Amino acid sequence: MSSNIDEIVQKNINVTCKGCPIFLSSNPYGYKLNLNNLYIRKIYERYKFKNGLATRYPISDEEREKFEELTVNYLLTKKIIKE
Repeated sequence: MSSNIDEIVQKNINVTCKGCPIFLSSNPYGYKLNLNNLYIRKIYERYKFKNGLATRYPISDEEREKFEELTVNYLLTKKIIKE
């Protein structure tokens, strides 16, 4: 993930949606987005469906990185998070 995305995540680490954090403060795999947030989960499931990925299984690390970058850009566009 690009350092620009990392900076955006750090600036918005405390942003919540429906009472649940959007970003993870630490993750052993390096993931940034919190899939337990219902809004992020909805985007995640839609991403898997539209890309023909199995909805019953987690996506690969490479796909997760693409998903997170696209989602952060989407959240910026919708002004849910700030740059």
